[in-house]
Amino acid sequence: MNIWEEASSIPRGVRLKVRNTDAIIYKGIKFVKENDVVKVYNTDTAMYKDITDAFTEGVFNENIKNVLRDRYIKKLKRIEVMIQNEMNGFKNHKRISTLKKYRENTLIKYNEISN
Repeated sequence: MNIWEEASSIPRGVRLKVRNTDAIIYKGIKFVKENDVVKVYNTDTAMYKDITDAFTEGVFNENIKNVLRDRYIKKLKRIEVMIQNEMNGFKNHKRISTLKKYRENTLIKYNEISN
């Protein structure tokens, strides 16, 4: 199967159609088919990053897990830095508690894809 057929078979993916472009979004990964050319984007930032190369080889589901795993690891590192800065700076307990909850939610998502 090719990338588009695999993406189309994702049951929880959201399908978008605009004129001659088809798109499927699943967990922040956007699969775009335009004029029979398929591109894959990571929607983690305002400027979508083209990650089509990550999907050219290997098992489709494993490629999705790898992209998500990398995303969650980056988020966890950012959260840890923010917690450290808050502990060393203002020591706002409400902000620290919010960051810890955010870290916990991200860890839950990370563990879901890692199992």
